[in-house]
Amino acid sequence: MVCISTVSYSIIVNGKPIKPFEAKRGLRQGDPLSPLLFVIAMEYLCRLMKQLGNNKEFRFHPRCAKVRLIQLGFADDLLLFCKGDVQSVMALHKQFQIFFTASGLVANTSKSSVYFGGVDSRTRLKIMEVLGYTKGDLPFGYLGVPLSTKRLSAIQCEPLIDKMLNRIQCWTAKFLSYAGRATLIKNNNIWDTKPKNASWVIQKIFKAKAQFQEAGYSEDDVRYNDSFSTRKMYKALQGEFQKVTWRCLVCNNKGMPKWIFILRLAIQDRLATKKRLARWGSVDETLCTMCHMNNETVQHLFFDCDYSNEIWQKLLSWKGVMRRKKQWKEEVQWAEKNAAGKNAGAEIYRMVLAAAVNHIWQARNNIIFQEKQINAQSIVKTIVQEIHIRAQHYKKTGYLSK
Repeated sequence: MVCISTVSYSIIVNGKPIKPFEAKRGLRQGDPLSPLLFVIAMEYLCRLMKQLGNNKEFRFHPRCAKVRLIQLGFADDLLLFCKGDVQSVMALHKQFQIFFTASGLVANTSKSSVYFGGVDSRTRLKIMEVLGYTKGDLPFGYLGVPLSTKRLSAIQCEPLIDKMLNRIQCWTAKFLSYAGRATLIKNNNIWDTKPKNASWVIQKIFKAKAQFQEAGYSEDDVRYNDSFSTRKMYKALQGEFQKVTWRCLVCNNKGMPKWIFILRLAIQDRLATKKRLARWGSVDETLCTMCHMNNETVQHLFFDCDYSNEIWQKLLSWKGVMRRKKQWKEEVQWAEKNAAGKNAGAEIYRMVLAAAVNHIWQARNNIIFQEKQINAQSIVKTIVQEIHIRAQHYKKTGYLSK
C-alpha cells in the first residue's frame, strides 16, 4: 500500500513541470494504476465468495447451485445471489463485510437494492432489516438487458430490439460507398434530422447547422456547394467590424508573446497603472513609481518619465532613428506609418516597441512588489540582446525579410 499512500503529482506550466505535491486522497480516477488495483480488489472478492460456497450456513440460489454462482460483476456494478432465507443472507453479508474492511470499498446504500423471488413477506422484512437496503422491483435493467424471474415478454424486450435495429441501420449506412452516401444525402431532407444513435462525430456535424445558419447558409447552399472555404465561413461568422489602425504593430510582430500582450494592453490603456487603480478606488497614491514626480499614467510611465525617457532615447539611437521621442499616441501613430512594412527595419522596430513597453512595465512591477530597481542601461542591454537573438532566429527560418 506504500505506492498508493505516497502518490504525488506534478503539473506542467509553460512547458516545464512544477515541484511535485502529494495527493491527500490517494489515487484519482484516470490514474494508470487504478484499473490494476481494481482488478486485484475484485480478485479478492471472488476468492471470498468461493470460500462462502463451502460454508454450511450458506445456501445457493436454486438457479445458481449447479454452477455454484454467487456473484456477477461488470466494472463497479455487482450482482450477488443466494437462497432467500435469513441465514444465507447473513452469511453473504458477513463475507461482504470482510471485503469492506480489507479494501475500503463500501456499497452505496442509496444505489443498492435487494430483489426477492418467491420469498414470504415476513422473511423479506427480516432480510431488509439485516442489510439496510431498499426493496427493488423486477424486472430491472442490467447492462441494457431487462432481468426478471419469469420469461420476458415482447413488450419488455422492445427497448433492446429498438437499440439493435438502430445500430443495424447505422451499419447499413456505414458500409455504403461514398457515391451511395452522397446520393442518400442529396435525396433526403437531413437539415432537420436529429441523429440520436449516430457517433459523436456525426452528431457534431449536425450540430454545426446552427453555425451555418448564423453565417447565412441555407440547406441548398450546403447541399450543392462543391467547395468549402473555412476562411469565408470564419469571416461570415465574425461579421463586420472596424479595424484598428495599430493592428500591424501586434499582428505582424515577431516579438515574444508576452511583449505583444503588454503592448496591446498599453495601446488600449488597459494596464493597471496607479492612476487607473485610483479610479477604481484600489489605491490612494498615484505618483509614478519610477520618478515620484507626476501621476502614473500610460503616457507618463512609458514616455514622460526620466527613467523611460532614457531607455527610449538609447533604443532610438541604437535603431538609427535620429529624432526625439514623441508623445505616446504620436509614437504609436509614427510606428503605424513607418513600421508597417515587411522589411527588416520595420520588423525590428515593432519588436523594439513591444520589448521596451514590456521591460519598462516589468521594471515598474519589480520596484513595487520586489523592491528591486534595475538601471536603464541594463534594461537597454537586455532588450538589444533579446531582439538580436529573435532576429537571428527568424533570419535563419526565412521569416525576416532583408
